Amino acid sequence: MGNFMADFVRGKEITLLDDDLLMGVKLHREIDAFTDHHKLVDEAVSILSSKQGKYSSVIIDIYFDYFLANNWSAFSSLPLKEFNKYQYGIFNDNINGFPQKMIPAVKSLTTHDWFYNYKYEYGIKKALSNIERRATFENEIKNAVPHLLELKDQLEPLFMKFFPDLINTAINFFNEHNLAMQDYTIVNK
Repeated sequence: MGNFMADFVRGKEITLLDDDLLMGVKLHREIDAFTDHHKLVDEAVSILSSKQGKYSSVIIDIYFDYFLANNWSAFSSLPLKEFNKYQYGIFNDNINGFPQKMIPAVKSLTTHDWFYNYKYEYGIKKALSNIERRATFENEIKNAVPHLLELKDQLEPLFMKFFPDLINTAINFFNEHNLAMQDYTIVNK
């Protein structure tokens, strides 16, 4: 839960989190920092930048969600639908543990199965529309799905090389902090 809520909690809110949620926030931030400085992610952003400019890194993040959903079985022994059902159950059982401003997003996520729907163009189009609505600079986000389809053969192999590195970063974080990890969630192939 903490990993999911990391983008929603700031400042004093963080000090109010219990230790487990705080570790999730720290893991999320570790993953963000690792991703932001990875050469394969930089390469993907560079490929997209002529089409999407300053929003390229945000859009690559959505593209990577799409690639993960479509290649889930390469990284997990548990089917994506089952993983989502398990995670959404945790979210729903602990809905009151989320900051109030997050609850509508959590309910929408679990009701509409965002994680699974990232497999499809309509699923990422919804996420991209939300980004476009909040964008403050001129952009081409409305063309991000056609750009994904155009650049998929270049970008997907970068994701497939990058994601095992990300898995190892997460495993190292769990090990360094003596945290338990569900064995079925990540399979390091």
